[in-house]
Amino acid sequence: MKFFFVLFAVFFSHLSMAGNGIALIPNWNVSAQTGAFDISNITDNPIDVKIKLYSKDGSIVDLSKYEAESSFTIQPKASKRLTLRQTNSYVGFDFGFGYISWSNQTSEQDDSVALIAHYSTRTDGKTPINQGRPF
Repeated sequence: MKFFFVLFAVFFSHLSMAGNGIALIPNWNVSAQTGAFDISNITDNPIDVKIKLYSKDGSIVDLSKYEAESSFTIQPKASKRLTLRQTNSYVGFDFGFGYISWSNQTSEQDDSVALIAHYSTRTDGKTPINQGRPF
């Protein structure tokens, strides 16, 4: 009986984790210069990616004010640079934390990890997402 319980738990925990993931962005900032997320898809499948940033006051950041998109698809073995730019309509210093989440485009795909990423600015260098490990 114990064997079946363990088998059942392992099977369903694997199913719930397969095909999607999330990682904490420990910090990001934008000032007079740009900041950029470099994100790479390490799988053989297209991956849908969403980025959600929180500002210094805890509010959700509208990425369009930085001329950036909050969701996009990265093709297999490809990379994307998401640049946060100051615009004429918004100039100022902002910082905070956030999340990068991903999911396989179809339910038949079950990658356990899919992305590697980091955030960088000219002055602060690179900040690894998930300590530089795939997530």
